[in-house]
Amino acid sequence: MAHIDGGKTTLTESLLHLSGLLPRGPGSVDEGTTQTDFLPAERERGITIQSASVPLVWKDTRINLIDTPGHVDFAVEVERAVRVLDGGVVVLDGVEGVEAQTEGIWRQAKRYNLSPLLLFVNKLDRPGASFARSLQSTLQKLHPAPLALQLPVPHPSGDGISGLIDLVDLTYLTFPFPSAAPPEVSAMPPEWVPEAHKARTALVETLSSLDEVLVEEFFALEGENPHIDLSADTLRASLRRLTHEGRVLPVLCGSALKGVGVAPLLDAVVDYLPNPTEIAPAVGQNGEIVPMTDEGCVALAFKVVWDARKGWMTWVRVYSGTLSRTTTLHNTSTGVRERISKLMLMSGERSVEVPALPAGHIGVLLGLKDTRTGDTLLSASDPRRNPPAPLKLKNITIPPPVFSVAIEPESLADEKPVALALRSLLRTDPSLVLTEPNDAAAAGGEGQTLLSGLGELHLEISFRRLLEEFNVRARMGRMRVGYRESVEEGDGAQVVEMFERELAGTRVQAGVTVAVRRLREDEVGDPELGGNIVHIDTGDIPPPAPPPPAAKRGGGAAKPARPAAPPPESPLREPILSGLLSTMSRGPLSTYPLHSLHITASNPVVISPELSPPAAIAAGSAAALGKAVKAAGSRVLEPIMDVRIRVGEASLGRVVSELTSVRNGMVLSLGTDEDQPTSVQDAASNGTAAKIYIPRDLTSAKSSFTDGLDVPEQKRTVHAHVPLSQMVDYASKLRALSGGAGTFDMAVHGFGEVSPERERAVLEELGRSR
Repeated sequence: MAHIDGGKTTLTESLLHLSGLLPRGPGSVDEGTTQTDFLPAERERGITIQSASVPLVWKDTRINLIDTPGHVDFAVEVERAVRVLDGGVVVLDGVEGVEAQTEGIWRQAKRYNLSPLLLFVNKLDRPGASFARSLQSTLQKLHPAPLALQLPVPHPSGDGISGLIDLVDLTYLTFPFPSAAPPEVSAMPPEWVPEAHKARTALVETLSSLDEVLVEEFFALEGENPHIDLSADTLRASLRRLTHEGRVLPVLCGSALKGVGVAPLLDAVVDYLPNPTEIAPAVGQNGEIVPMTDEGCVALAFKVVWDARKGWMTWVRVYSGTLSRTTTLHNTSTGVRERISKLMLMSGERSVEVPALPAGHIGVLLGLKDTRTGDTLLSASDPRRNPPAPLKLKNITIPPPVFSVAIEPESLADEKPVALALRSLLRTDPSLVLTEPNDAAAAGGEGQTLLSGLGELHLEISFRRLLEEFNVRARMGRMRVGYRESVEEGDGAQVVEMFERELAGTRVQAGVTVAVRRLREDEVGDPELGGNIVHIDTGDIPPPAPPPPAAKRGGGAAKPARPAAPPPESPLREPILSGLLSTMSRGPLSTYPLHSLHITASNPVVISPELSPPAAIAAGSAAALGKAVKAAGSRVLEPIMDVRIRVGEASLGRVVSELTSVRNGMVLSLGTDEDQPTSVQDAASNGTAAKIYIPRDLTSAKSSFTDGLDVPEQKRTVHAHVPLSQMVDYASKLRALSGGAGTFDMAVHGFGEVSPERERAVLEELGRSR
């Protein structure tokens, strides 16, 4: 996992080469010959677009390796990979340090309690790279206890690094690149012994402050220098314990392109990251515990892909039991039975058929017709599949779409194939949203089908997949910003609605009271409800108790007892929610989805089951919410982006001025890369003070490492919040302002109210008005 261009795919190729899967040598991103980037668009652009799984074996340990994208437009690929991982390797560009998407994937890992992580500082062979600054930025932005396990040794010629000092074994490692032979181990260069001993002492001190077991072994040593005398095996055991708990972040370094540090990284994966038996068991949405030792098969579908030769391919992680080809599955998310035609292990785009997948494994199922990303699969005979509370594992969080494009068939004969292909595309990518022609017309789309996604590149790639993978003929319209609708700040409004209408020859009646207000600053909307909070009080049963918190990874064994099933829901809840959702998908003012609302539906009025059918209840709820939003005062919201721009000092003034005066941006901070780290930083980890070692900067202007080289200009980082509508053409503008040297990243920060002038323009574009 890494920011774009951090070197993930190059590192993956080196890992596969060392493990024996690529005996001819690692592939090249520039040449389009890598194992995991096999899509045509990936090879053309030199970036990872979809996650790819490759199993490998290292020191008799099987490792399921997943290479993920670094571009923010494909964040959902990281989401669904992180959801099923037991540990991860975060890759840093040694020149850039912690970047915007590095922080993004770090937050994604924490969202799913993925605490056992390693850090690999890559590209230390490049001019301007700094292991010290990378550690410093990690300490400031990611983790309170990044622990250096290696020191890079610069090459005497100034060309890259010659090897690594291993602080655990206190040895010197050199790497016979491009051979797949193991690193050569020798004694440390004499001039490096003092610095290595200083780093080893700091490492032992930090671990001792966090690990009582290590303290006992440390004080049992006799000798003048126990920090150096402590055995490597004792240190590894302590690092493993603390890494599983997420209390320390082991940091390794090297150059994936030159093969430096790759073998020790594989060793660290085996030594420090947990295997499936060492993590807390999976937990259902209602708090059910799913021990790995359960005989019943429980699996999570985390990715679905269409292949022209194999058909629908469903990636699953098996959490308990054994999944075999003869297993009949029940999808508790859809209530549908599924049959497997084949079980496979994937290695990039290559596949190997297997008879079964035991618990803890990741594999691919062929033949599933209705399963989507995030669905839970159980054995069809498992009693936990039954209502009222079938077992469902925690789902995958899908980021909200912010851009839309119109998709038009080339001809009348292409309409049906395009519609079918779009639905298939949505099954493969849950971050895409489709607006049908009727709804699009209401939203100003002139009857076109609108496809919404996470960014311009995301939609461009998705449209290309539509043409190439599904072989349809269509055109793509211009990019549009995905606005939202909310209500004015304040107390909101409440509406009592009584729905009366002739339906199938019978006069039906149903009523409900709906109150709506804007979310307060301390309230967070539910992503599955469009960023809103919905409370439904039917008055006949108490609301179900919230589920217990999910067990923390590496936090010890969970209690095996399963909680009692929650009470059955009121039959009125489903039609009320259905009606609210229909209005939430299209606001009354702009027809954009409703967002940032607290919605309460209560006091349902039902005459009888015959005179108040579910359709009447849903229609009444929909009408009540629409009227309540109008009464509270509709407002149009626009996506606000969290933007980080990296430019040289000379371009800083022009960039900031243009950002604030032209694009209505709000600058939050102006960071600098010139903050030099000290040798030791104080940090807190779970309440325990730790001494974090930061080595001297080997890439400073006075270092022999950079003598005679053109060191890149020090960069400044502009952190700002900017409306998305003002960022559509920013890439070309930034190139002009910075002489081609500036880069930027952005992610959705939230939604904010547009100005009255901008709101009028948006409504006019939609053919609507207040």
